Amino acid sequence: MAGKWLRKIGTMLIAAAAVLGAVSCGNGQGNYDMGYYRGTEPVTLTVAWTENGSVVDTQDMPTLVKAREMTNIGLKNILPKNVTDWQQALGMLVAADKEPDIIHLYTQTAINQYTINGTLRPLDELIEEYAPNIKRFFEENPDLREVTQWKDGKIYFLPCYTDGEFSNGWFIRKDWLDRLGLKEPESVEEYYQVLKAFKTQDPNGNGIADEIPYFNRKAGVDYTESVTCLLQLWDTNQGIMEKNGTIVYTPCEPEFIEAISNIAKWYKEGLIDPEIYTRGSGARDELLGKDVGGSTYDWFGSTALYNNRLQDEIPGFSFVPMAPPSGANYDSRQPTKDAGWGISAKSENAVEAIRYMDFWFSPEGRILANYGIEGETYDMVDGKPQLKENIINSHDEGSVVDVLNTYGAQLSMAYHQDFEYERQWLTPVALAGIDDYMNNGYLKKYVNRKYTLNEEDSKKATELLATLSDYVSDMEQKWVLGELDIASTYNEFLSTLHNMQVDELIAIHRRAYEAAGE
Repeated sequence: MAGKWLRKIGTMLIAAAAVLGAVSCGNGQGNYDMGYYRGTEPVTLTVAWTENGSVVDTQDMPTLVKAREMTNIGLKNILPKNVTDWQQALGMLVAADKEPDIIHLYTQTAINQYTINGTLRPLDELIEEYAPNIKRFFEENPDLREVTQWKDGKIYFLPCYTDGEFSNGWFIRKDWLDRLGLKEPESVEEYYQVLKAFKTQDPNGNGIADEIPYFNRKAGVDYTESVTCLLQLWDTNQGIMEKNGTIVYTPCEPEFIEAISNIAKWYKEGLIDPEIYTRGSGARDELLGKDVGGSTYDWFGSTALYNNRLQDEIPGFSFVPMAPPSGANYDSRQPTKDAGWGISAKSENAVEAIRYMDFWFSPEGRILANYGIEGETYDMVDGKPQLKENIINSHDEGSVVDVLNTYGAQLSMAYHQDFEYERQWLTPVALAGIDDYMNNGYLKKYVNRKYTLNEEDSKKATELLATLSDYVSDMEQKWVLGELDIASTYNEFLSTLHNMQVDELIAIHRRAYEAAGE
């Protein structure tokens, strides 16, 4: 059955790729009079592109239609509309020598794979000769050029470049602090004492001990989610970390067990949501709406919105960002997303492809990529794009971005995001929190030195980390819930990690880390 399905998909992909023969090509003629290239003859480039699990409709997506009108260069997505596994689909196209002109990727593993195996061509010479906007972007942002370069110093892939440093932060009920005569905690110990006060001193004033001092609406193995986001309070995470000039796997380090021991203690004392592993994504709505949630770690933008939503239901409700209790915050926006565009090494239209990418780095292209369509999603006000009120006011969590996505703005392609688009729909509370984090140097990264694993090591490390993470997450949950005693099982835990080849995982990362520092 699976074989028939694969053959069917393969036939569809190869048939779809046959459009290559019908697509106009050639370097063509044109000019940069508008600040970006516009050809005198229409050109269509092929692309393999999915977004949020769906094949992008490059023919009708409003921003892509507008870009085609402006540049005379359009895109044709050669993936069948019903393809759900983009990695498999792209792999079959490459195997059949039918890869498109522009290759869309959105995992670091895939970027590494297609760079190493030669599917992606170096872009440096193309950028130098045909992409003045990208060239200027790198001249103005040499640090971003550096993070874009492969370990051989060349550029093979142009990602989406983010803007703004912080997206997540710590929140606390300021009205509860005021009611109990407490100040905002400035250390982990003070945070612990505040959570205890929330639990025992009835800050919501209903005469019932129903307060849940700390909650989180996410569940997962990443350190920014569920209980595990608390790990950063003890300067650790659940994975790879830079420590004393080398790379470690944190569950093997003493800080990790110290953190888990404290988190288990907090849970036992009722300071952490008893249903934190099971309550799910509705935790924030439920616990804040019932006036029982005291503190969390979450997105600035969407979490701050509860001040608007609940002010009429809960008198005095104030849920505000606070400084990281440990003095450092690890959850920063990375300078790039693991998503963007490369150009096939076999493309006969590489010049047009880089010219098309260059358009999105022009002032006009950047506005289009960030804000969508003038008159529909934004207006120009005093020479600057301003999102329309109906877009701004659609800010249930994520919906501003979701709406813009339907127009083709804020997609995972090669362009430079503009944080101003986000500022326009963030509340003053969220903006104050972000500015506070940015201005007070709270950012701390788990790994500061950029390094890249080769294809073989990347595959092995990914496999090892997945297996180890599953085991660590399972043990972490059992420890926190009190199902296992930490002291009596920790040595066995370490032994199991070594049996699961954690030393090989560490060695793989250390080799690449040390090579990057030479």
